[in-house]
Amino acid sequence: MRCLLVSHNAGGAAVLAAWAAHQSGNYYFDCLLSGPAVTIFCQRLSHAQFIAQHAVELRHYDCIITSTSSAETGWETCWIVRARQQGIKSISVLDHWTNYLSRFLLRNEYVFPDEVWVCDAYAWALAQSCQQEVSTYPNAVQIPNYYLQDLVDYIHAGRSTDTVDGNILFVSEPSNNALYSAQEAFEAFLAYLVAVDVNHKNVRLRLHPREQLAEYAAVCERWSTRISIELSPSSRLEDDLCWASWVVGCQTMAMVVAEAAGIQVASCLPANVEKSALPHREIPRLFLPA
Repeated sequence: MRCLLVSHNAGGAAVLAAWAAHQSGNYYFDCLLSGPAVTIFCQRLSHAQFIAQHAVELRHYDCIITSTSSAETGWETCWIVRARQQGIKSISVLDHWTNYLSRFLLRNEYVFPDEVWVCDAYAWALAQSCQQEVSTYPNAVQIPNYYLQDLVDYIHAGRSTDTVDGNILFVSEPSNNALYSAQEAFEAFLAYLVAVDVNHKNVRLRLHPREQLAEYAAVCERWSTRISIELSPSSRLEDDLCWASWVVGCQTMAMVVAEAAGIQVASCLPANVEKSALPHREIPRLFLPA
């Protein structure tokens, strides 16, 4: 089967590239990429054929398989439109657990693929609820999350039996929520550690690629005399997870990876945020909503 893989955003690109890397010789892939997906696919699927936008002839493919991006990007959605116009089957892989409808908006209209792929039971349930809300929402099929499986395998192989019990990894993320900022959440967590008198507080701060250390300088300085705080020295999340005995963040995918790898994990979303973007009941909250 000859497939065109279409991708832009990092999260979806990671899931789609990992899926493709695990397929047998029954598939032949061309990759049409934009934005952060370029680097991810070059690292994960270097044997695939990379193709320029002007060179794409959809009639040569049995189907297109896309990741999904925000409605503002619309990269993949535009190619779903073209595939539909030419009678080519389209499939979209859904990463994360939010915006299952809005990510298919193009100029204020829904543009759905013929099928969506999801990677766990939480995502499948969300897709089912979308079908109930919008009758034209496509059928959902659950596939293995090879991206998550590969990370878990790496972490299990890399974790030392003598991992220091006090190694705490804080995984940050830029917040678009008007109720809190990532810096406020980090400081609230540091205050929590002091309040509960946790021993050996070795805190490693892992910033999101869109964040700057300067944004956290004041918080780190205020708590530096009571807690040992360091910046993550690694560009790879999995290396930090090998180091950590406890992973804390607000509502980021890194926490899901940690939980899947059997590492203690918790959310420090402030209590005034009623619902987490992560539906995982396995991840407890430190500050419970009223």
